[in-house]
Amino acid sequence: MSSVRLIAGLIVSSFFAIGLQAQELPFLDGFDDPADDLWTLERGWQLHADENVSTLHGRGHSWARLRAEPQWSDYALRTRISLDVGGIHIVFRHGEQGRYFFGVRDDVAYLQKESPWGTFKELAIREQDMELGRWFDVEIRAQRGRLRIYRDEELLFDVSGSSGRRERHKKDSW
Repeated sequence: MSSVRLIAGLIVSSFFAIGLQAQELPFLDGFDDPADDLWTLERGWQLHADENVSTLHGRGHSWARLRAEPQWSDYALRTRISLDVGGIHIVFRHGEQGRYFFGVRDDVAYLQKESPWGTFKELAIREQDMELGRWFDVEIRAQRGRLRIYRDEELLFDVSGSSGRRERHKKDSW
């Protein structure tokens, strides 16, 4: 299941996932039609629409979950986010045995794995100064045992799921 967990304040303008196998159809939600009802939104999430763009706003410790439970294994997930305060987790490869999540706060970006449930492993971390209120693109590419995370088309993390090694990066700016 794909989901987004919010620790504080976030705005999402679109959510796009495409299977990396040729026969898979893409999933796209620009949040343009509230009647589509593609997400389960916990208290704290709201859809905002103006004449130019629709966005999903979240506040507090809450989840936005995709209603469908696609059986994606290899895919690319793309979204645009703007963080006001706090942080966000984008959860992916969520299953019976655990999950992965990419997290962002104003001072750090990180990739973690929780498996088995309750056991967390930090896979990669990058100290950073993130400009709050700025929009940026995030892409998560999950292909076989390899996870690549991009920010504004720049490779942020490249981790092999089976390597068990931890990546640590020096401080940079977003």
